[in-house]
Amino acid sequence: MKFPTFMTRISHHDDVSANRKSPDEPAAFTSAKKVIFVLDSVGNWDDIVDLIVADAPFTCQADTLAEVKTIKDWYDWMANFKATIAPDASFTVKSTTWDDERKICTHSAVYHATHTGEGGPVPATGRKASTDYYYEMEMNGDGKVVKMWKIWNDGHCLKQLGWA
Repeated sequence: MKFPTFMTRISHHDDVSANRKSPDEPAAFTSAKKVIFVLDSVGNWDDIVDLIVADAPFTCQADTLAEVKTIKDWYDWMANFKATIAPDASFTVKSTTWDDERKICTHSAVYHATHTGEGGPVPATGRKASTDYYYEMEMNGDGKVVKMWKIWNDGHCLKQLGWA
């Protein structure tokens, strides 16, 4: 069994770190880190559109995200959440790894948000959420994302925000 060959950390505060490259880091890993950074920070979609195959699927077994079917859908969902519900939304990276044999990038982090915006199922609660999540991204031979999976306990997040 081979273990991931590269590990790195990126920070939501520093755009340069999203592009930081370890020595001999595969281009696909660099691309995956950039996609993650833009998705989670709700950066510019145009900066990553060429790093993702068209209509690449997004999968998450969370009721809140039942209608999110593609990575672009996920970006749009995050952009709406940040714009209308939690303008302070941010993330703290735990780890980002690369499995060269399988061309898989994994990412674990904590998402932070405060419901201060007018969106959501109830008026702004002012309550904060800090919830763990995990991504897995499969890359193709061209270094593009072909699939993305997310593991997230949406019920825990909704409860912290005062919605459940």
